[in-house]
Amino acid sequence: MTLPKTAVYMLAATLAGLSLRAQPPSRWTLSFNPFGLVEPPAAIGLGVGYRFSRRVELWSETSFLTNGLFQTEGPLAGIRQILQTKYFIYKDGSFFVAAEVRYKNFQYRDKEDFYNPATHDSLRSFSNFSRHYFFGAGLQVGGREPLTRDGKLQVELVAGLGVRKVYIEREDVPQGYEYRNFHASKDVNAIENARNPGPMYFPGSIRLIYLFGKRFRS
Repeated sequence: MTLPKTAVYMLAATLAGLSLRAQPPSRWTLSFNPFGLVEPPAAIGLGVGYRFSRRVELWSETSFLTNGLFQTEGPLAGIRQILQTKYFIYKDGSFFVAAEVRYKNFQYRDKEDFYNPATHDSLRSFSNFSRHYFFGAGLQVGGREPLTRDGKLQVELVAGLGVRKVYIEREDVPQGYEYRNFHASKDVNAIENARNPGPMYFPGSIRLIYLFGKRFRS
């Protein structure tokens, strides 16, 4: 389990008990996910949102991907794009539900294990170059709580569930061999999930939100 997800679950109950001071929401938001820096791979980016009404906000985040805690033989590079439509349950902007689509791709060179089911031969720590493509869609619930008296700086906590389609292209591997992790852990392993992910993903984050622009009338 990644650190951002752990933090989300730990703080979810706390945020649920907080009440947002009544502040008319602003049209625009900027957001930053500090815990993205410790994800494997690390995500560095900014999000921007536009509030069409008190209830509906369109939000997008673009992040550049790099190694961070995800150590590989060669440097990792990629991009992640998230697009969400948020519906605020209360007009003060305290709690919302969101539908999202996301796309991610990254590439790197690393030493991995492979197995040939026809010959029962294995290659351990074999150097190869891989490209990873993710297409996902999911639902999230979240809330915001102000950090400043004027309500412009806020913290946003979200968690959810999604499904994804993953394509992985591994180059420089002999024909007939497929990826196999001979040292797989029984525990939830974020590094292994990044190398060979399943069909489900569990988005969760704690973001800093800055509201600016014209406020809606009370």
